[in-house]
Amino acid sequence: MERSIIFLIFASFFLAVILAKTIRVTLDDERLVVFRLGQFLRVSPPGKTTVIPFIDRAVNVKVEEIAGGRTLSKQELQERLVQIARQKLAI
Repeated sequence: MERSIIFLIFASFFLAVILAKTIRVTLDDERLVVFRLGQFLRVSPPGKTTVIPFIDRAVNVKVEEIAGGRTLSKQELQERLVQIARQKLAI
């Protein structure tokens, strides 16, 4: 009986940690760059985003770091985001 209670406590703690790592919130002046197993997956807009813990790595990138005051096309923006995120992760 006592072992099952201890197991339930550890299991619930583990599930709470997994759930906390799943939901990421990005501010208005940031973008979230998500890598799955080291490969670029997506750029998430501001707001709530879900990632798979221990498989996905997410990096917040501030908008000021991206363009440096100039206008970028959608392709250039995505390439610049991935470049900055890779530098932060050192992939």
